[in-house]
Amino acid sequence: MSEVKVFSTPTCVYCSQVKKYLEMKGVPFTELDAFTSEEYKKLGVLTVPVIVYGDRKVIGPQFGQIAEIVALYRSGSDGKNKEK
Repeated sequence: MSEVKVFSTPTCVYCSQVKKYLEMKGVPFTELDAFTSEEYKKLGVLTVPVIVYGDRKVIGPQFGQIAEIVALYRSGSDGKNKEK
């Protein structure tokens, strides 16, 4: 199963809200500092938070989209888009 990653900065209020939301939902995540993460730089975004699960990416505090990631995680999905 893929891991949930949260790219954030220490002073980002929205980042704190997203992390608290994931904790409340019981979803473990790896927090990565956007200032120092090479992986964040490769995403090509200039804002935080960024939540990544498999090949899904949510930019900003889009809680509806984050809820979809929570549902995928709970279902055991790897978060990868599947070709039909």
